[in-house]
Amino acid sequence: MKKILSLALSLAMAVSMLAGCGGGGDNGSQGGSSANPGTTSGSSSSTTGPKEIRVALEADIAALDPRNASSTVTAGMMSHIFSKLVSSDASMKPAPDLAESWEQLDELTWQFHLRKDVTFHDGSPFTAEDVVFTLDSIASDNTWKLYSDFSFLKATVVDDYTVNITTEEPYPGILLRLNYVHIIPKAYTEQVGNEAFAKAPIGTGPYKFAEWSKDEHVILEAYDGYFGGKPSIDKITFNIIPEVASRIAALEAGEVMFSAGIPSVEMERLNALDSINVVAHPASRVTYLSFNHLVDSPIQNLKVRQAICHAVDFDKLINGVLDGYASPLASMACPEYDGYDAAIKGFDYNPELSKQLLAEAGYPDGFAVQASYSQSSADGSDVMQFIAAQLGEVGIKVELLEQDSAQQREMIAAGTVAPLYLNSLGGPYANIDLLTKLAFCTGERYSTYTNPEFDALRQKASVTVDQTERDALNSQIQQFILDDAAALILYQPSTIYAYNTKLLNWEPRADEMKLFFNCDLA
Repeated sequence: MKKILSLALSLAMAVSMLAGCGGGGDNGSQGGSSANPGTTSGSSSSTTGPKEIRVALEADIAALDPRNASSTVTAGMMSHIFSKLVSSDASMKPAPDLAESWEQLDELTWQFHLRKDVTFHDGSPFTAEDVVFTLDSIASDNTWKLYSDFSFLKATVVDDYTVNITTEEPYPGILLRLNYVHIIPKAYTEQVGNEAFAKAPIGTGPYKFAEWSKDEHVILEAYDGYFGGKPSIDKITFNIIPEVASRIAALEAGEVMFSAGIPSVEMERLNALDSINVVAHPASRVTYLSFNHLVDSPIQNLKVRQAICHAVDFDKLINGVLDGYASPLASMACPEYDGYDAAIKGFDYNPELSKQLLAEAGYPDGFAVQASYSQSSADGSDVMQFIAAQLGEVGIKVELLEQDSAQQREMIAAGTVAPLYLNSLGGPYANIDLLTKLAFCTGERYSTYTNPEFDALRQKASVTVDQTERDALNSQIQQFILDDAAALILYQPSTIYAYNTKLLNWEPRADEMKLFFNCDLA
């Protein structure tokens, strides 16, 4: 099966190379300069000219205003334009960024001491007013996509370079959560308005925004005045290439220097090429088969959900489909997360029990159901084809729907997505609190599940300061998801990256942030 998939992908790449990859035109430009993305290959055009790289993104960014930045792909790009109060290192530990230091004043209040050598891309100085403006604007307007993640925070100015942040209730995870707050300039945003800012944003990061041509590319240019020192690479073009075969073809042709989302079936072949490095790195991410509990379908029956969960052979999925580049998970938590409970056991593979449960639920002959996945997912097609085949063996006939990632996200938020859908959550501030909130709490942007008892349990855990008590509550949360078969938790993936050997100093991260401001070219 893997050989057939590899051959099919190779043929698709050949067709893609003939047709051309990536985007070059200016149709749909979202503002900024009219900078031409250029005609150079993935590396710089000459040994003495500006250093330029092209990076393949598996999906378009969600927005240019960080208050609407609701995807990991978007967060990675944003981290080049904007800085944060608190960043994180490669192992997801808090690290200084715009804040040089911080301390907790009481159960609800944290104080942050800011750098004094920071300017925005228009040359204006960064101060505490910008921090307060950013947080207050998110917390006061529920139309921002990040509103529910930060509405419990309140910032106040102590002096020009000191900020206090208070929470409505104790919140031990505040430093990790602040890792996603990209600070925007108060004066500029108020002067031009939110709509104009979203077309021509400025931040304090290592790169300035130059151009966004929707579904084609984002162009960034190095900022000379960056407080961390001007980056070695002068220009980055992020090419939007959702199709896996096209991303790989662009990399092999030298049209891009970097691509994430490489399927495991392609790793060995690419690794054999002298011009390409390939690396797999465990991601702090959970991939799961989600159930849409909001639509009228057999999925609303607990025994049907349990039947689905018992129908999937995890050993074949991990080792046969994903070539071992993943680890099975029992519930909505990775081993890297505080509160992860290794004692919790997931569903065992038992197709006979699945058939029995279906009969008890009133479906002795099975039923037909739709299942969707994103076209940008590296192994999404293979995983869903495998799951569909497994469900078919117990009588559930699955119609697979390949969707654009943005379209699928919109349908999840609206509750109109297919009864089954493949989803994956992680990123720079992922933990048990965030993932269970987003995936299972009523009305959240990736949730098609609603249960007041679960909502109350997660809320209680999120504000519990005592580590032992919080761990116990997080264990209950993980078990609750299993007991109600709220979703079929599948695995923690290893993200596979491939990049040109001329790209130096790039390092993979657990949070999957693809950062290039510390890189150079050979």
